[in-house]
Amino acid sequence: MSSFKGFTPEALDYFFRIELDNSRENYERLRPVYQRAVREPLFALYDALTPLLRLIDPGICHRRARCVPTAFADARIARYPMRTYTYLHYCAEMQSEENVPGFYFEFDARGYNCGLRIYHYSAASMHALREAAAENVEEFQRVLTPLEGTGLKFSGEPYKKPRHAGAPEPAALWLNAKTWRIERAVVPPDELFFSPALTERIADDFSALADLYHFLRTLSMTTHARQFL
Repeated sequence: MSSFKGFTPEALDYFFRIELDNSRENYERLRPVYQRAVREPLFALYDALTPLLRLIDPGICHRRARCVPTAFADARIARYPMRTYTYLHYCAEMQSEENVPGFYFEFDARGYNCGLRIYHYSAASMHALREAAAENVEEFQRVLTPLEGTGLKFSGEPYKKPRHAGAPEPAALWLNAKTWRIERAVVPPDELFFSPALTERIADDFSALADLYHFLRTLSMTTHARQFL
């Protein structure tokens, strides 16, 4: 039985206070709040969701150290020392480190979202993925169509000019976008965020996205293999 009880307003307040003063000193003052309101519930949510993710893909990366971040931002790319949001993510284990599909849940001071996206991409790798999807547009349509009406919305960055203007909907949204992401965004957070039922909401969304995940995983492996032909 899951120990996840939902998050509290204190979790949102922690990130709000970090945004106001993004310093290690402020984090040290807030460390007990972070541990109590952010880290411990996030670990419990991880424990609740991981069995489902392993059913969707037994080979998915599910090590907690890879799925749950620390409070500190990535110093290689961040301007400030502390994260202003947190997340869970579960990414496909693949030979290639590019175009990796992964499930995610994340929240900050304003709300939360959950869904599926492509990680570790470049312009060239995304071009290859789009072209491969266009070659398999009927299958792409098959996995995308059931997601209509679920509340999961495509939120990738579109091109100013369509690259595949004749593609059918909903595949056209993806084929004419620079980045790929589909998610449920809840801003401000609803009552589920503060409830154990958040687990069920996320699990339902991840389950709905499972066929798309497998399609993208296969597509990514195919484009990677083509590089060596």
